[in-house]
Amino acid sequence: MIPLGEYLPDLPAFNNPGATVANNVIPTVMGYRQLGSISPYSTTALTARAQGLGSAQGGDGVVEMFAGDKTSLYRLQSTAWTATNTSFNTAEDSAWRFAQFGNTMIATNYADYVQKWTLGTSSSWSNLGGSPPQARHIAVVRGFVMLGDCIESGVPYQNRVRWSGLENPETWTESQTTQSDFQDFVGEGGAITGIVGGEFGIVLLERSIFRLDYQGTPLIFSANEISQTIGTAVSGSIAALGRRIFFYSDDGFYMLEDGSKLTAIGANKVDSTFETDFDTAFAPRVTSTIDPVNHLYILSYPGSGHTAGTPNKLIIFDWVNNKWSTANFDHELVARSLSTGFTMDTLDSISSSIDTLAFSLDSRAWVGGSVNLAAMNTDHKLAYFTGTGLTATLETAEFQPMAGRRSFVNLVRPIFEGSGSTVTIQLTGRNVGTGSVSFSSAVSLNASGNAPVRQDARYHRARINISGGFDHAQGIDVTWKARGKR
Repeated sequence: MIPLGEYLPDLPAFNNPGATVANNVIPTVMGYRQLGSISPYSTTALTARAQGLGSAQGGDGVVEMFAGDKTSLYRLQSTAWTATNTSFNTAEDSAWRFAQFGNTMIATNYADYVQKWTLGTSSSWSNLGGSPPQARHIAVVRGFVMLGDCIESGVPYQNRVRWSGLENPETWTESQTTQSDFQDFVGEGGAITGIVGGEFGIVLLERSIFRLDYQGTPLIFSANEISQTIGTAVSGSIAALGRRIFFYSDDGFYMLEDGSKLTAIGANKVDSTFETDFDTAFAPRVTSTIDPVNHLYILSYPGSGHTAGTPNKLIIFDWVNNKWSTANFDHELVARSLSTGFTMDTLDSISSSIDTLAFSLDSRAWVGGSVNLAAMNTDHKLAYFTGTGLTATLETAEFQPMAGRRSFVNLVRPIFEGSGSTVTIQLTGRNVGTGSVSFSSAVSLNASGNAPVRQDARYHRARINISGGFDHAQGIDVTWKARGKR
């Protein structure tokens, strides 16, 4: 068998130990499996491009979901988006960012006053008390709400982090008593591009990374530089789960673990390919998220073929299997969400018949508080990755059945599992390294599960196309005959 190994597009096609294309799939330990298409969940839409999505679960267990666009903040009620406030001024290159502090959801967009929502009580957003600065980034660190890249009294402080009083998100005056204070990161690190909260704070700048450890008064937080050269200029690339943080830096993708260990995860694998494909003119449209169920870091971006900056690509990293893949479809953002939940009675608001429900009754989409991989589609609607499997494209490395000789390949059998799948095979071949790569027309499988093909070449490469979904794809078997040496 010629395996569909690890996706390694940065390496040469010949003798590549992996796959040269792995699109619209999720990597597994022994190949790839399908990635579902995004299926609309909300019945109504935002009025403009989505620029943020967040969800929170209150002390009563009830989940509330929110979204923001240029002028409005919305709340999802059943499956309908309702505009709660409509007087904001979010810039095209900015985003709504959300953080939960206890029973309070906090939202910031840099242009307007920081907003709050009391879970289970509020019907509209209101200004967060204590006169916090306008801010681009937000996180909760220990018992503090932390804001980064701030505007104070009309003056921008791009490298400033300011935090609230301890256990009081509406106290912002500097005080040893409340422990509210700020920290400026002066140096060559550039502007703050993200904050990740938790037991300690991680502050990412354009060219450096700091860790904030709580010390109590008088210092409150100590700042320790993790990296003097590595950071990120792409705020939307930052995604975290527990003590694991992922981001895209100037020289590729990184993972930061436990606030200290930096690992280059894309070097000699996908970094060069991504850099070539990514349209940095639309870097503010990048979003990223974590799928904890499938241990995936997923980054959405405008790549080659995009329309007016609309994200059309995903690059996906499985940190357990240390493998990558890609996907290709138009959307506005990706996010991790908590489902709001339904009972059999409230399902009536979705459909009068269970036969016409968008998802099966055992889908995670109906369970309140379950973690789901979500997106906003180009109709400005909430969607989940629960649709029919995207059409997968997988390409083997370039192989030579007999070293130093041409060969005639006349049969290809794809090794895959999945009922209802439609599979076709394409081949390309060349005799010298300078030869062009042009795939043949797609050949369907016969009743024996083989694709009858005809290709005489020194170097061969196979493309597998799978539509209709599948469970596993591992590689191909080929039947060949040796030809002349010339």
